[in-house]
Amino acid sequence: MSRSPGQGRSGSWRAPEPGGGERGVSLIEIVLAQALLSVVLVSLTGLMYQVQRHARSSGLVASRSAAAMNAAAWAQAIPFDSIPGLVGWAAEDTIGEFVSRRYMSYETSGSWRIMTIVVNPEGNSQTLVRPETLTVVRAKAISTAPLKIR
Repeated sequence: MSRSPGQGRSGSWRAPEPGGGERGVSLIEIVLAQALLSVVLVSLTGLMYQVQRHARSSGLVASRSAAAMNAAAWAQAIPFDSIPGLVGWAAEDTIGEFVSRRYMSYETSGSWRIMTIVVNPEGNSQTLVRPETLTVVRAKAISTAPLKIR
């Protein structure tokens, strides 16, 4: 009785020897590997985009804080009597990529002037960062000398 190459002693089927019929990688395996790679790369690209957006937003918030500190220093440095003349919008100011304009208003309460300063983002900055509002309280300087004799 002759046996076929795929049959054992009892006539049952057995797997072909390695190196026989199938050699190399099939087209289906390549397509599946490319599909898996594309899913991973699309996910990685989405994560990188989110990280970049958060990093840019954090940088703009830090620049807005620096602009707010500059505005507070400016408000402390101007003379008390000059405050009414500076009400309104100031020119654009740039710190890094952050472009802003400063708006100042004030109220008078006795010998105090309460200044409200708004640092408003301009251009591309306004989509990622909100305006910052500061309140600076200034007191009128004492007009008499301490050693003045009456």
